[in-house]
Amino acid sequence: RHLLYSFGASPNKIALIQGLETDTKQMDLIAQTMLASYQAGNEAEVRLQAEQLLNMIVGSQSEEHKDWNGDGKIDNPSDGFGLLLNGDNAGYIQGVFSHADFAVTSPDATQNMIVHGEHVKICATNISEWTPQLRDALVTILNSSFGPEMEGPIRQAVVLANQIQNGIDVDGNEKIEPIPGEGGALTAYAHAYYMADISIQTDSKPK
Repeated sequence: RHLLYSFGASPNKIALIQGLETDTKQMDLIAQTMLASYQAGNEAEVRLQAEQLLNMIVGSQSEEHKDWNGDGKIDNPSDGFGLLLNGDNAGYIQGVFSHADFAVTSPDATQNMIVHGEHVKICATNISEWTPQLRDALVTILNSSFGPEMEGPIRQAVVLANQIQNGIDVDGNEKIEPIPGEGGALTAYAHAYYMADISIQTDSKPK
């Protein structure tokens, strides 16, 4: 229920997997826009978009949630819950992992809950490894002078934001699966809903 329907501790009580999917999808788009801004020579937009991404990741209760570009505003287009642990906010990554685990280990867990809950946990673990790398790249961008030295971390941020949302096909089998190093938020989202699947069998015996 907390994964798919509603979680009382999140802003607007949004379900954890919905919050993760919404934030990571938006982050992927902002990262692509940041690269376009860099290519257009627009320093102000690059710094604004880097700040938005960083504040989305760290969450509103983090000391790193601040006015990085010095424009007098703290820009964060998300709900402030963050992807990472911040203050009282578990963050969407740990929230998804923990509540998938609660479902998997519950006494009445179905086989679908167990199998796909483990898949959700694997994807959340992948995201938890990629997200700090993205945070570090964004800090580098925000602390760099505008110019060629920014290009590397900006392109790294674009790749990582895409991985966090869409995953990456590491083994080259043309599929992104819920395995270590591959599945991202999109795969976690799908398997969170697979957890709720219920097999319905009809009685084929003649009456």
